[in-house]
Amino acid sequence: MPALLVLLVAGAGAGYYLWSQRADAGKVAIAPAPAPSAERVASLESVRAFLASSPDAAQARTWAAELAKTGKLLDGQFLLGKYAAEKGDAEAARTLGAFYDPDSWTKETSPLPSANPIEAARWFKQAAEAGDAEAQYRYAMLLKKGRTDEADGPEQSVAWLRKAADQGHEAAKKALDTP
Repeated sequence: MPALLVLLVAGAGAGYYLWSQRADAGKVAIAPAPAPSAERVASLESVRAFLASSPDAAQARTWAAELAKTGKLLDGQFLLGKYAAEKGDAEAARTLGAFYDPDSWTKETSPLPSANPIEAARWFKQAAEAGDAEAQYRYAMLLKKGRTDEADGPEQSVAWLRKAADQGHEAAKKALDTP
């Protein structure tokens, strides 16, 4: 009788094991993109390979931030930021806008040959509409200075400055106080 009990328990265990393996057979595990490190993001090729793996926007933004900490590989930062911004990441859109912004553009901080206020406005507006206070301020300043293709830019700037100021953005508050 004990041998029969052992066989019965072993058979039940084996049956459960086979059943659970079959239930998991249709599931595909997707490995998360590896965490960024200085070694991983050391070249433009590694950035391109990472983007080819179809990461989500947050992963691409994280890689871009890792590169920004080193101050190197501006082309890689730009590619990663554009990828994330195109997927709707507001922080990445703000950062991308800064690459184009005439108020912050330099050869040392942007991979682009020159500033482009129209493109800066496009990306700042995307982030501003998502509620990013810094982007609201920067978009407003482009509007206020007439650097966009918006006919009523200076008038629109007041509304965007108010939105940023309402979130506590100090420079926006000051800009509202100055004509």
